[in-house]
Amino acid sequence: MFKRNHIIVIASVLSILAAVPLCAAAVDGKEIPTILIVQSYGEGEGCGGRLEVGMMQEFKRLGYKHGKNINIHRFCMDTQTKYMSPKQRKMRGAIAIKKAQELKPTVLVVFDDTAFRFVALPLAKTSHQIVFGGVNVAPERYNAETEFMKSREEPGYNITGVTEESTSDYATQMMKQIIPSAKGMTIVSSDMTPFFRYIAEDIIDDIRRNPQNYPIEMKSAHFVKKYSELKRLYSGFNKDDSIDVIHYSSTGLLGDNGEGIKHEEIVRWILKNSKKPTYVWMVDWVPMGFFGGAGVNLHLCGRQVATKVVRVLKGEKAAHIPIEKPRYHTIDINLARAQQLGIPIPSDLLLVADKIYTEMTVFPGYKYKSE
Repeated sequence: MFKRNHIIVIASVLSILAAVPLCAAAVDGKEIPTILIVQSYGEGEGCGGRLEVGMMQEFKRLGYKHGKNINIHRFCMDTQTKYMSPKQRKMRGAIAIKKAQELKPTVLVVFDDTAFRFVALPLAKTSHQIVFGGVNVAPERYNAETEFMKSREEPGYNITGVTEESTSDYATQMMKQIIPSAKGMTIVSSDMTPFFRYIAEDIIDDIRRNPQNYPIEMKSAHFVKKYSELKRLYSGFNKDDSIDVIHYSSTGLLGDNGEGIKHEEIVRWILKNSKKPTYVWMVDWVPMGFFGGAGVNLHLCGRQVATKVVRVLKGEKAAHIPIEKPRYHTIDINLARAQQLGIPIPSDLLLVADKIYTEMTVFPGYKYKSE
């Protein structure tokens, strides 16, 4: 059901990328293709950092080398910790667009939703050939705001790429394999931003369209803004015999005083108070203490993005290159949380798991004890 993927160490590759200078698109008097990479966050941060590493390694495997037969330029929007407000994100997007207009790259590569929303979409239906990666929200939602594709199979304009849509079907299949008796699940999502609501709604839509891919029935879905709402819900889940597992998709929530509550504090409360396993599609959250998840293998997804970039470099138009979902997934399991809940993990699943954690970073008082 699942494929084992290798864990890639990115630090050395990112150090090489950081040394890439901005240089003219010519070598020995010959014009060579130019690629402009726009990251939503800072250098090496977030999913985009790992996607870029995979893309660069695939370029190397295919014989593409910076300064030899391609020139690579990079721009980081820094919207994770520095330019965080909608106004600032739009401003950073405008700067990236200006760079693209000045450079006129052969291919413009954008990573993650912020760069897609503020750079790719404003350049839809222009002469820029754009390849995206790491977009979590379904393309159809963005297309309803700004038309950039006719269909996934035949985009029709100047944008193509590889999504990073929720892998909730794989995660739910994993949970059924661990807990064969599980029959009911509930979804809990933040309603603080459209981003998380869109993702949760996409999951719900997929469950309704493809129930055969979800072996645990969705009993309910909840959208919350306040921390107190989440506490009330989880207290209810503990008493609800129809709910066996909880599918979580949220970050910050508001306290009763209107101030934001940090994600770590919310997760810590869940771990201390929930009697049932909570699983996620965002596998980066598993080491915090969530039971487990099945997500996108970002390194291999980056390689998938690279194949589309190369097709454009060779003369194809983005209009005729299909938009795809990631082909490869990763399984992450937190043994400390599983042991805390008294739930054994099947040995065959442990053998194919990509990452196995034996402690919970937000609940360090409990660590997995091998028998």
